[in-house]
Amino acid sequence: RHLPLSVRAERVKLATRNASPIVFHDDGARQALTQATEASSLSGPGTLYIPLSSGRKDGAVAELTLVGGAPPTTGDVALLQTLGAEIGLALERTRRFEEAREQADRDFVTGLYNHRFVQGELERTLRTCARQGRPLSLVLMDIDNFKQINDTYGHPAGDRVLKMVAGHLASICKGEARAGRFGGDEFTVLLPGVSRQEALAFTHSHQEWAAGRGLQLRE
Repeated sequence: RHLPLSVRAERVKLATRNASPIVFHDDGARQALTQATEASSLSGPGTLYIPLSSGRKDGAVAELTLVGGAPPTTGDVALLQTLGAEIGLALERTRRFEEAREQADRDFVTGLYNHRFVQGELERTLRTCARQGRPLSLVLMDIDNFKQINDTYGHPAGDRVLKMVAGHLASICKGEARAGRFGGDEFTVLLPGVSRQEALAFTHSHQEWAAGRGLQLRE
């Protein structure tokens, strides 16, 4: 039995909003489950949705098909709720870990990858490209006279310039390309699978963009 994706999406939203399991019977009936639910009322084919979240409205939901036969008991429902909560906690811990790791890899001013990440990524990419026989281009650049910007207009103005350059780099890095802040006014871009000629075209395009905004980039 294959339900339309739109129908399944609406059921998932309802289950997450209610933060409790819901059964949708094939006869069109809908039933929210509690520990007081009568097991006999769960008989017949249908679909059971169990939230896998710890209070999150956008958490994951498990979808289980009920094929009829002996209905799940109230103990089964309680067990499924407990398992759903435990799985939800594990998913939440994984999400928070990934968010923390992502933040640790990012430069706090520009949002680009930081020096530490770029060094590690360069080593990994070099090994991968060498093994696959692919080219690898590395672009290094800095902003000419950046110190004068800080000295004349202040560090907040300098940070805005860094963010502007970083934003453009991030927007033109497609596919496997990775842009990072190497330190100060220095940026780097890893271009796996990109030839020297293509890398030169990439840098010239970025230089033209910067020149149009009164910036000079040395690459």
